[in-house]
Amino acid sequence: MAEVEQGGMMADSGRGDRTLQSQKVYDRLRRDISARRMLPGAVLNEATLSERYEASRTPVREALFRLEQEGFLEKVGRQLRVKEFTFADVEELYQLREGLEKMAARLCVERASEADLDALESQLEAYSAYDLASQYDIFNEHANLFHRSIAHLCGNRMIRDQLLAIYDKVLVISARFYERGHSVEDAQREHAMILRALRERDVTLAEAAVRFHIQGVVSLYRQSNAPDPFEHSGTRT
Repeated sequence: MAEVEQGGMMADSGRGDRTLQSQKVYDRLRRDISARRMLPGAVLNEATLSERYEASRTPVREALFRLEQEGFLEKVGRQLRVKEFTFADVEELYQLREGLEKMAARLCVERASEADLDALESQLEAYSAYDLASQYDIFNEHANLFHRSIAHLCGNRMIRDQLLAIYDKVLVISARFYERGHSVEDAQREHAMILRALRERDVTLAEAAVRFHIQGVVSLYRQSNAPDPFEHSGTRT
């Protein structure tokens, strides 16, 4: 009996180690996609990833399956690739983002402390430390962080988790096309509008500021007459 119990414990331990390894591969691969260390359209190979992340094939396969289910990867024939987002994908993603961000902003009006809002303001002030003409990627990460912070401050875990997944996709999308100029300044102003609404504890203004910001992003995509919007520049995040 003791041998049976010991065997069961060893099996459980093995499954636990594999699950932990799968999570580590998943986390690293998702970060690499979001940071564009793996570009849209890149073909993923289990053997190569196993070597890259120092993991066996099974955890890698499990991580790839999760990322495919979450929309970061796509099957093209028999190949698994980093997803290339279409304009339709972008529109649907930002429709979902708008609804969730408005809910998050409404909750932040009620729940965020003044210290929380001071921290948000510090993030906005950090933008001025960069030469946006040559450091747009850094700005993009900071802008994304501003939205992530609001998602955390809303106090609703389900809203937060869905928004964080969206923001990872936003980093992938927005890094592909942008305009180093007025659109960056627009993003700064619009983030400041959102913060002001939170400071004033004005739900209506907060929701309107979020909608204005996100609709501005989508309108930049719509301005393109080309079949592939990623051939054009201009983004907010």
